[in-house]
Amino acid sequence: MIVVDADVDPYVAIVQAKLDSGESFEWSLRAALKGVLLSPEFLFLREAPGRLDDDALASRLSYFLWSTMPDDELLSLAASGKLADKTVLGAQVDRMLKDPRSGQPYPAHFIQNVTATVNDKPVLNAQLGPAIAMNPLLSFRVRGAKPGDKLVISWEDNKGDRARSEAMIA
Repeated sequence: MIVVDADVDPYVAIVQAKLDSGESFEWSLRAALKGVLLSPEFLFLREAPGRLDDDALASRLSYFLWSTMPDDELLSLAASGKLADKTVLGAQVDRMLKDPRSGQPYPAHFIQNVTATVNDKPVLNAQLGPAIAMNPLLSFRVRGAKPGDKLVISWEDNKGDRARSEAMIA
């Protein structure tokens, strides 16, 4: 996917707004980066409905068989428009099935625990397992929260990495 100015403009605006409000350059960039990393276009694989083009075919094939992005060979064939050819596609499937990345029963990296607190009181504790979904989403409602209350979301993945994010309820 080619990035154009319209893709970048909202994040440049975030940086500029933070700088204008007196934030440091580093914290301004962090705010924009957080926006990029949380955007659905970054988090989810999205493709146009209908017949798959070669790029979409490469992505689907790679994520289905390897649970990761396409390699250079798939990307090259997709860029040249040759991947949809039945002979080429069949050869690529054979090659990919022989690769050690093939045959994984589920993605090797996934979030397994999500917690949420409001003012340090637990409101959600979800244990998640390895699963593949077209549009994964965790949604919940908190009753009784008021503007100014502190919401903290934290997660841990199956490799032990952890992260947390805080926000004030508006």
